[in-house]
Amino acid sequence: MSNDIVAETLTKFEVTPDGAHVRFHAKSPEGSPVSMSLPTECLTQMLMTLPRIALEALQKRHSDESLRIVYPAGSWRVEQSVQSENTFIVTFGTPDGFEVSFGIEIGKLRAIQAAFKNATDQVPSQSALLN
Repeated sequence: MSNDIVAETLTKFEVTPDGAHVRFHAKSPEGSPVSMSLPTECLTQMLMTLPRIALEALQKRHSDESLRIVYPAGSWRVEQSVQSENTFIVTFGTPDGFEVSFGIEIGKLRAIQAAFKNATDQVPSQSALLN
């Protein structure tokens, strides 16, 4: 039998001094404190799964599979990977501080570059949009 932890809102988190565990603190719908502790390996698994869960929840909530969760890009940077000369680390950040990084091989970066060029060639000019 499992013990469900029902939370209404997250309040804070803590990371153990050795970084091996994280604890999420929350409030139940009744207002009482609840918490959950996980090893950081589970946190990594959650990070890879949460975007898919959030997307599925959004699409089901609105009965529309075309919906996407889109974050405004506030910053970006490209860095050479120290582990592979053919890989670059591309990091995107939102204005509120959320960041995600991807390791992308040079061939894929060139394909992305070509796709952007193709897409921008098909976008009407700014003056055409204003008319």
